Amino acid sequence: MELVAPLLLPATRQHAQHQDDGDKKYHLQRDGEQHKNTWVDSMFIVVANVVGIGVLGLAHAFAKLGWIWGFVLLVSTLAGSLYSGILMTRMKCRVPHAAVFADLGYEGDTVLYLSCIIHHSPIMVAFGNLGKAFITLFAYTAGHVFFVEIMSEMRDPREFSKSIVAATSFFTVVYVLMAVVGYYYVGAVVMSPITSNLSSINMRRWCSMFILCHVVVAYVMAVMVLARAIEQRLFHRPPEQSKHASVENRVAWLGITAAVVFTSFFVCNVVPFVNDLLGFVGALSGVTTTYVFPFLLAPVILRDDMTRGHARLLQGIAVASTLVAVVGVISSVHRMANSYQTRPPFSC
Repeated sequence: MELVAPLLLPATRQHAQHQDDGDKKYHLQRDGEQHKNTWVDSMFIVVANVVGIGVLGLAHAFAKLGWIWGFVLLVSTLAGSLYSGILMTRMKCRVPHAAVFADLGYEGDTVLYLSCIIHHSPIMVAFGNLGKAFITLFAYTAGHVFFVEIMSEMRDPREFSKSIVAATSFFTVVYVLMAVVGYYYVGAVVMSPITSNLSSINMRRWCSMFILCHVVVAYVMAVMVLARAIEQRLFHRPPEQSKHASVENRVAWLGITAAVVFTSFFVCNVVPFVNDLLGFVGALSGVTTTYVFPFLLAPVILRDDMTRGHARLLQGIAVASTLVAVVGVISSVHRMANSYQTRPPFSC
């Protein structure tokens, strides 16, 4: 008869059980306790994360580009974003243990490394080392991309493609309405944000209040993530102790969040080009994390399901998107260089 009481288990079996529990605990802490989100839940999460106050500047962008180029660029970016999400869904299904975007980069790193070992040609080795360096750099600098995290919380990550299609359909309706209605009724003089064109001061105030609510909610979510990372870095507390609502933990949390908020306020007022700085970050990370990294990783991770022509097309799009990001970065740097002459610190 086998003894199954915990205290009577062999030492090796107890050790294995504790190790499995530790791995399971780590997995739960990283991925959440239950994977219960449906594709509809994930769709709303994507919409809440993507749609922001930037949509208020679409009419101004159409005024600068014109009807034809405005529609061409809007449809192209929406289509590219949709296909990028579908590619990430396929890569997540190929790498089911991936919990963050960096895990996909690690998978691409491993695949290239094994390819270099199998193919002993010096040219292949040199190319593999270069590609590995770039893919690893891309993946770890784009760890903030949230699609993989959302899929990690779903019952069936394969259904994330439905979430992307539904969310992109919603984006298309909202973006087209904001751009077309604003540009059509206001004309070439439309300002950004579009709420600045309202003639009624009271209406502008009400719109500003709603925008402020959106900004505060988004800012609080970002501060929570940053403050939690700072807390773990400073105090090295395990997650269980960090969640305990003791007086010491609450005081530490209050100090960290207050420091983050004060620093943000100070930087926004001292740095006169903070808006251009955000444009710099958007050009550097927004384009690359959507149109560069997934299109570079997909030919590596999905190499068995992708033709050479398809892979070359994705790589060409990644190169073109990189050029767009470079142009945006140069433009933002140029505006930042001229900001000190027009907007002194605390000028708001």
